[in-house]
Amino acid sequence: MFLSNLSRREKNLLYLILGIFFLSLSYRFALKPLSAKWSELNRQILSKEMELKRNIKYIREKKKAKDIYLKYAGNIKKSASDEEEVALLSKEVEKEARASGIRIADIRPKPVKKLSYYKKYILEMNCEGTMEKYIEFIYNLQKSARLVRVERLKLTSPNKDGSLLRAQMFITRVQPIQ
Repeated sequence: MFLSNLSRREKNLLYLILGIFFLSLSYRFALKPLSAKWSELNRQILSKEMELKRNIKYIREKKKAKDIYLKYAGNIKKSASDEEEVALLSKEVEKEARASGIRIADIRPKPVKKLSYYKKYILEMNCEGTMEKYIEFIYNLQKSARLVRVERLKLTSPNKDGSLLRAQMFITRVQPIQ
């Protein structure tokens, strides 16, 4: 029919044109969409990898925070009353003072301050010791797991040489309200 009337050269040219036409159709309707889908999937994979790395970092930080929380969680449990908490604080301060070699003149508890999320237990303490002993005492209190801190410290020297110092301290402990 139509092809039988064409010369060999014309048939080759027709086949070449039809081949180019089908290649362009397959590129336009098959390869190009597949390539776009492939690129989109690669972009999504990279996005998910970045999100996964970020989440792994958050999980590690969460584990660290949980370890720190568990370290202090046992020390912030609610006792029976505020008086018992003040007594425990006083006992701990006296123990650390004895261990550091500080002589306590007196310890007076102050009223418990109830703030929005926590209670603050305060002790006023007058004592005597050397500078080295005070440093050791304060260091031991600060590293305590019960969250004990020296908020105010006033040092005076009763004699001229200054080796023995008198101190007035305000020692606090905070506890969350449960």
